[in-house]
Amino acid sequence: MIRANSLKKISDEIIINSINEILANSGFKYLKGKRSFKRQVSNFDQIISISEPHNALEFNEKTEEIFLKFSLSISIEIPKFDKWVKDKLNERSFFRHNLKVLDGITNVDFEQLSKEDFFTPTESQQFKHAVTSSLAGPDTKERTNLEEIIKELPSVVSNLDEASDGLWLFENRTEAFRKYFRLLIFTKQIDQAKEHYTNFYHDIQNKISDFLETDIENAKKHIQALEKLQVEAKLLLDLDFENPFSREISIIENQDVKVKLAENIGFKETLRLDLKLVDLTSYAINDSGELLLLVDNKILKKVNSEGHIIETWEISYQSCFKESYDKKIHWNTDAQAFILNNIVVNSNNRLIELKHDIKFENFKKDSIYPDLKDLVFDSKDKTYKTLYSPDRKETILTTYSIKGDLISSIKIKGNGLKINLPKEKLIFSGEGNSMDIFDFKGNKEQNIKYGNGNDRIALSPDGSKMVLHFYSTKSQVFDFDKKTEQVVWAHPTFLKDYKEKFYNDINHNFGMTIAEFSPNSQFLIGGADHGKYVFWETDKFKRSEMIPSEDSLKIFNWYTTSFKGDKAVNNYFKPYVVEHEGQKLFINRGYDTSKISFIDNGGLIITQNSDCLLIWNKEFKNIGYVYGIGNANFSESQYMATIYKSELIILKKTTEINDGFESFVFKEIKGEDSHIQYVNIEKEDSTKEIEEKIENHPMENSKKGFFGRLFKK
Repeated sequence: MIRANSLKKISDEIIINSINEILANSGFKYLKGKRSFKRQVSNFDQIISISEPHNALEFNEKTEEIFLKFSLSISIEIPKFDKWVKDKLNERSFFRHNLKVLDGITNVDFEQLSKEDFFTPTESQQFKHAVTSSLAGPDTKERTNLEEIIKELPSVVSNLDEASDGLWLFENRTEAFRKYFRLLIFTKQIDQAKEHYTNFYHDIQNKISDFLETDIENAKKHIQALEKLQVEAKLLLDLDFENPFSREISIIENQDVKVKLAENIGFKETLRLDLKLVDLTSYAINDSGELLLLVDNKILKKVNSEGHIIETWEISYQSCFKESYDKKIHWNTDAQAFILNNIVVNSNNRLIELKHDIKFENFKKDSIYPDLKDLVFDSKDKTYKTLYSPDRKETILTTYSIKGDLISSIKIKGNGLKINLPKEKLIFSGEGNSMDIFDFKGNKEQNIKYGNGNDRIALSPDGSKMVLHFYSTKSQVFDFDKKTEQVVWAHPTFLKDYKEKFYNDINHNFGMTIAEFSPNSQFLIGGADHGKYVFWETDKFKRSEMIPSEDSLKIFNWYTTSFKGDKAVNNYFKPYVVEHEGQKLFINRGYDTSKISFIDNGGLIITQNSDCLLIWNKEFKNIGYVYGIGNANFSESQYMATIYKSELIILKKTTEINDGFESFVFKEIKGEDSHIQYVNIEKEDSTKEIEEKIENHPMENSKKGFFGRLFKK
């Protein structure tokens, strides 16, 4: 197999040397790093690029000749136009108009090759080469001799000159209209630009009218396009286009959905909002049934419990900030306000911006994110405290009044992550796998080590405990009062043979991906890989597993798919309970916990598992489930909300529960029924006895997945 550098060297010697003189005489310069020739004419960059296919060398056994295959790609680029788009519209742009590709072939003299140009590939390299060749497919292109291509170059140069014109490029456009419309404006073709923008405006209006009757999703996309067109046409051409189409959220008919969480706990639908024409980025609900919605990642809407919009605000940031796509709204009970990053919407429907205490002019455009690392509300002195790190090298701890006025700020070197308000401590990233602890004055007090990948932080509400978790088998617990550290295991891999007996078909670590403290700080609840649910009492961190009831196991439909001939077969795994080393363990394969919610001040615990809910009482007994409800949000005690088929459904707690209360409106349960099976494995059991006990167990009979079979795990 020929070396990549040798192939490039041969190609350069033959192709570039053959065309360099002709192109140089026409004013082109060769850019070695990009393997292309470039000539600038006014604002236009004329580009001729050289490339080779995957199998570039071809040997003809009959004539015993070697041929090199190559391509010359002819295009126009306009870097000044790209910069203009960025400055005017704050959008990234890379304009390239592809004119032509010349696929060529030429002889290679054997004397141009040496033994050092070739190597014997490893088995892995042969496999990769075979896969790449298979994906690339056979070379069926009609190729022209290099000599003929050289004769064609003057015509290529002439065509490039003709194409170096905004109107010509527009009339011969090959891709999305918008960049060519903008190019008309950039090249001062204003009358033509106005005509085409206006025609497109009418065309998109007609399409929206049709789609509103037939395809609501497409209607939404086209209305969004019309909104952008309005802004762009006004900004670039001072054209005023009306938008007769509204993308408002509307109240729709109540379908009387009822959701039974447990025997005496239910929620009944009170409101249903139509979201079909908007993109809901995030939302939260409080105990009064009020909602704060983030629409299209930039519009905030405060909605009352009847579904009426109280206030609407548009979010805007300084030019130095990049666009953030991870915006999350949450309700802060202490502040009695909705929080979105550094924006507060209080109970008086007033929006307050906690302005970053930085000099915006010191940062380049689109150079930093606006996202806070943490925000807390101090109920004692009615102040907000925020951690903000523009560059992860320095962090600002800022205090604001309840009205949003700046009170004080201090700068601390390092990347701040979390505020421990009760203990007046700050948690920062340390060197390597560690966290640094600072006081509120910026004095470093301690460094805490953690296992590889355990960089997620869970703080107890009273501030006394911190858990560092995520990737490693062991998670670290730090006690701020006692200044002590200890280890906890989400999966009990410390038990003898646990991993080998119950998870020997999966090559995976068992990290704790989610951890939350109870509101009273007396318990830590965690969710680990493979649907492991666990809790600890925080006085001595005694470990116990949360085991779903037999009835709740109906939700578990984890399976792998295998094929028998042309028929796909779903092989379901049935979770089960085993007593091992004196502990009752839940053996599972899926339905990991993605969210933990507390209502009634921790009297009820709700875990989100896939699109289902498991409900637990304060003794951690599983008392109910909801199947297929999607991602549910809860207020402190009175409301729950979920999105179903582009509709936001609001439900309120009720005590009027009867036999027909539970609703299956969300999704029918599919797959095989599951039930708990107990397998008692004692310390003194021999290997043979253990094998006999679990020989016919569902786990042993379930089909292994693709990677399990591939690696024979």
